[in-house]
Amino acid sequence: MRLASSLLLALVLAGGPHLPAHAQEGCPRCPASFDEVSRSPALLWEQIERAEEKDDVGRAFRFIQLLRTLHPNAQETHRAYEMACRMFRATYVFERIQSPDGIWATSDVTFMYQWLSSYFVDDEFPQEKAEQLLLDTPRAFYQGYVAFAGRPYANPHASQWDYEFESDNGRLQAITARRKQPATSTPGADAS
Repeated sequence: MRLASSLLLALVLAGGPHLPAHAQEGCPRCPASFDEVSRSPALLWEQIERAEEKDDVGRAFRFIQLLRTLHPNAQETHRAYEMACRMFRATYVFERIQSPDGIWATSDVTFMYQWLSSYFVDDEFPQEKAEQLLLDTPRAFYQGYVAFAGRPYANPHASQWDYEFESDNGRLQAITARRKQPATSTPGADAS
């Protein structure tokens, strides 16, 4: 967890100083330090909104990743999912072509797949969450999710579903899922 947080912190700050390295103690008008911001889901949410207002999708997405990593159960994290999906879908195809080995086309894909998979906690398929991430994505992206979700050792809940997609010109238009039927043994098969 600390390694992931440190890496995200480095990514957020890589583009230059966006938060002061430290705030003066006792100064109510001074901006919060990064330490204070990273400990507070509300302050991280403020950074996400500021970056989005400036159309800095990359920075906003990095703060969302930091929020999700440091505060996975916070209310702000749940609100951020739809925003992250929208940002990701808006940049994925362009970034995949522009920088096929870049972060938007590699680790960010896994980050979003994992986040969606975290919503598979009960017997219901998280239709709304799946649509927020997968609708209008290219075939390679949603097929990649099916491969990711199909690994029972990594995704025990998401791997219990069979997925069906409707696409138009290679872009996902609809997704449905059915719970997989439990494997049955063949009559007369040797039980040993």
